[in-house]
Amino acid sequence: MISSGRVIRFLFLFIISPVADLLANSEVLFYSPSENLMEQNRRYFEKQVSERRSYISLDGRYDLYDGDTRKLIGQINIPTIYFNKHPFVFRRALNVSGRDSLHYILHLERVTGRILIRLNGDTLYEGSRNFLPYQIPVPWNLLDSGETLLEITVFPWKIGGDMFPHWMPVNLPRINNGIGGHIFLEQIPSCYIDNLRIDTPDFSGGISLTGEVVVRRSERKNREL
Repeated sequence: MISSGRVIRFLFLFIISPVADLLANSEVLFYSPSENLMEQNRRYFEKQVSERRSYISLDGRYDLYDGDTRKLIGQINIPTIYFNKHPFVFRRALNVSGRDSLHYILHLERVTGRILIRLNGDTLYEGSRNFLPYQIPVPWNLLDSGETLLEITVFPWKIGGDMFPHWMPVNLPRINNGIGGHIFLEQIPSCYIDNLRIDTPDFSGGISLTGEVVVRRSERKNREL
């Protein structure tokens, strides 16, 4: 992904007193691509996709909400990152008309922080991948044949607990929160290969192929995927 961008400023209010008797203005800088750069990234992304695979890009304009007050702040382009320890909600409508018989995996390339993902108010995923990409199977009946509301809540990254990475970059000056990579839906068949592993040990000049194939089946909501 092309990684230049601009700074977008939003002004929001948050409570800093338990009794709500003191309010303070705080400015948060969101580093987000411009419209022109978003279009360049979209074309670049499409070139990387195999003709045999079908993707729906979910990059672009999202409504931005305060994660505590649930008040609308404005709109912002995703990918976006920010250096602020405050929860934010990113929300947009998806048009999946005519796709009710299809199956999907939701991909998030890079998210810093713990996330909560909802589709039409139903929880799809909650947790943290420790800076690694997400591949989340979507129950086939969770996407409506019409407008679907996608909501991603990003809670700030914390040092410690299950959010502490298994590795720590030595040259990382600071950790920004937010959604810093592409978001997209991948269309899949009802039965699909979830994982493929092939080992090729060399024994006396010969190659022996061993490994495993994990096959999954798309299920309805509230059933194990």
